[in-house]
Amino acid sequence: MPKVQHRPAYFLPLEGPVWNGGVNVSEAQQLKDLSEENKKLKSLVSDLPLDKVMLQEVLSKKV
Repeated sequence: MPKVQHRPAYFLPLEGPVWNGGVNVSEAQQLKDLSEENKKLKSLVSDLPLDKVMLQEVLSKKV
């Protein structure tokens, strides 16, 4: 009878999606793209209060 080699319960293979956090290459690229888009949108949203103040000043001077 052949001897069976047992692995510890915590053993994880060093290949496939488990090794890189469960994310494959296309998912990683998509996450990167979404992260860049999120950064741009946050920048736009942070500029909105300043734009509002500037527009209010311009409108108040016209009246």
